[in-house]
Amino acid sequence: MKICFISDHPFSERDGNYYSGGGVPADMLYRYVRENSQLIVVGRRTEKQNKTLSSITNSTFHLLENYSKPWDLYLKRGRIKKEFYEVIKQADGVVLRVPSGFAKIVLPICRELEIPCAIEVCGSAFDSLWNYGSLAGKLLAPFSERSCKETVKEADYVLYVSQRDLQEEYPHKEGAVTVACSNVALDSDIKRDVIEERLRKIDEHLGNSYTIGQIGNLAVKYKGYSVTLKALKIVNAAGYDVRYEIVGGGDANEVIKEAKKLKIEEKVVIRGRMKHEEIPMFLQDIDIYVHPSFQEGVPRVVVEAMSYAVPCIASKAGGTGELLPEEWIHKPGDYRKLAADILRMLGDKRRLKDAATANFEKAREYYPDVLNTRRTNYYDLFFKNISSHDRKKNI
Repeated sequence: MKICFISDHPFSERDGNYYSGGGVPADMLYRYVRENSQLIVVGRRTEKQNKTLSSITNSTFHLLENYSKPWDLYLKRGRIKKEFYEVIKQADGVVLRVPSGFAKIVLPICRELEIPCAIEVCGSAFDSLWNYGSLAGKLLAPFSERSCKETVKEADYVLYVSQRDLQEEYPHKEGAVTVACSNVALDSDIKRDVIEERLRKIDEHLGNSYTIGQIGNLAVKYKGYSVTLKALKIVNAAGYDVRYEIVGGGDANEVIKEAKKLKIEEKVVIRGRMKHEEIPMFLQDIDIYVHPSFQEGVPRVVVEAMSYAVPCIASKAGGTGELLPEEWIHKPGDYRKLAADILRMLGDKRRLKDAATANFEKAREYYPDVLNTRRTNYYDLFFKNISSHDRKKNI
């Protein structure tokens, strides 16, 4: 059996292996293989030296040379469609991750070749282009949104990474096999003493000095660093001494420049990249985790923070609104609400403790055993359908 996994994620090649920027790690790709099966991974080629290994046993990668910008799908559509056709006809089944500009190309080819296709809905198509950072992205956003809606509506198998938000935005057709299963999975079950230590820390806190934290690539503007900086200025002006620590790679110049413009640069600490095993200590050290993103699916970093009983405040982007109570959610870009939420938390230990407890309990839904069972059952049905499917062989 050959499965073709398709996303518009950029991959780089080095010494015969393929690497992603973190969005498609090797352990994730094992979801799409069973005994003696082969995996064909389709994505974009990038010259950046990505660091996360994506290659797995019995996998091959096909990286598109003609596609690097969203508008290439319109300017080079014929060539891209032909390339997809040649790859997909080798497969017995296709897994297509959306949002992706490939959606309106891939599904019709699967229909023509009678190849079963499963869709994974991982975020908002509109938001992904609207926040791309260019006028062309904003112009293409409505078309991408419509394309994604139509693709999901036509699919026979649909996996949503949210519990409700993406289901409402991209409804499936009647009779489709569906599952709500986040692509966020914690590495392991978190020990109970985490919540006990957080509550003790809140009780013993003295003074008005606090640390808020955020994790993400600093070069990605849609993560909302500027929103946090504006909120930070308001919070400190209210009499608190709050430091903002950011963990992540990427060029920090824009963040530093904005902090200097707001005259709060001494309150901002760029921690840079951290090893994965160092993240728990960072999360346990901060007082509040903030995530004012403009675009998300269901953010792993928020779930991780919740699993370590960190009080969290986030925007409503993507499925983030499902993770936290409404009172700790703001509209993307609303720095005034973010500032008000931080102030309400810092001014009330009971609120901090309630948020910590609620987050810790909610994070249990993202323990590996819960999600892996749900996802495996879904894909077992899909692969069973592939095995019994009589598709066109004379291509």
